[in-house]
Amino acid sequence: MSRLLSLERGALVTAVVGALLGLMTSGGCHVVPQGPPAGAWLAHALVLALAAGAGIVAALRHRQIEEQRWAAAHEPHITKGEREYAHREAESQRRFSATVLLLAPLGVGYWLAYVFESPNALTAADFLLVTPTAGFFLGFFFGRKKWPADLPEG
Repeated sequence: MSRLLSLERGALVTAVVGALLGLMTSGGCHVVPQGPPAGAWLAHALVLALAAGAGIVAALRHRQIEEQRWAAAHEPHITKGEREYAHREAESQRRFSATVLLLAPLGVGYWLAYVFESPNALTAADFLLVTPTAGFFLGFFFGRKKWPADLPEG
């Protein structure tokens, strides 16, 4: 198993745990003590870094999937159906990978939004779900520019 695939699996676990912690915390069962609303800026920085890293991993995983796709598609002894299956499987893997890697920082952000919330005021914690989305797409954009998925010619 490649390191990128391991990170993808870890992101799946992080997404599920973050979502469960967020649901528990939103229901009033705080796993960690309630944080001060001013501490939400630290949570923004943490989630932004996690999301940007996930975006870069998504870009690298996309590149890896494309390499595997074209290696299978250019195999000389496969049928047309097997070639089409290789393309469909690669698209499925790309969608799953990007979704899981985006959901991991979103789950953590969802949880931390409730940890740092202030019920009677609008605080930075109320916008904590925007940060992972922006960070992921910035990381993905940077990763795609730095390590493009080279398609074969012809």
